[in-house]
Amino acid sequence: MPQLVNVSMPSTMQNPHGTCPQRIKPLVVVSLVRQSKTETRGSKFQKNQTIGQGEVQELPPLICESRDAIHLDWGGEIQVNEDVEVGGFVAGNISVRDFISLVLEPPAANDQACPYLCLRMSVPIRLVTDSYVEVIDYEPPLE
Repeated sequence: MPQLVNVSMPSTMQNPHGTCPQRIKPLVVVSLVRQSKTETRGSKFQKNQTIGQGEVQELPPLICESRDAIHLDWGGEIQVNEDVEVGGFVAGNISVRDFISLVLEPPAANDQACPYLCLRMSVPIRLVTDSYVEVIDYEPPLE
């Protein structure tokens, strides 16, 4: 089951227990989803399975950014389940593809439904067995 991350969002709703404004937190879920598809005798079958979960955090703005900028930066990590040993592939009528899935559910206030819809977004990725290492000083081999 994906871990749930709470992200603070300012609200004008007043706290009934004091004069401080209450902060309402939307629900953010980030997961790694594997989609398996097959086609046999004209029938198509598809299965989506969560193979990893993660957390994201708000990142502070850069010093050189304008105060008029209206955006947020996010960062985090997704842990892939230990039983995942191969990346995606396509072989004949069988395909396995991986996606990062982000779900953002807006908060409800005062027991009223939020006027915003839930955002669901998937980004295709390719899992690899070798991690990325940035090479700074590269010297070509001698001939």
